[in-house]
Amino acid sequence: MFAASSLDPSAIAAAAQRAGVVTDGSADATANEALFQRELDANLAIATQLQLNATPTWVVGDQLFQGQVGYDALKRAIAKARSKS
Repeated sequence: MFAASSLDPSAIAAAAQRAGVVTDGSADATANEALFQRELDANLAIATQLQLNATPTWVVGDQLFQGQVGYDALKRAIAKARSKS
């Protein structure tokens, strides 16, 4: 989705197809819902373990940024991380 030039329905459908998402209605919605829920639960468990409680969360070098930090703050953090390399 990030690489899509737009978010119109055809771009969304194309991205879903490339990701292997069944969009023709033939899949069992209950099975898909359970799969999605397991994935969400696993991601939540990882976030909880890492004490990540905001979106977005960015890890830049040895710094952790949670919430809306802005372009300039991220740009400075990246420059700092690159200077340490």
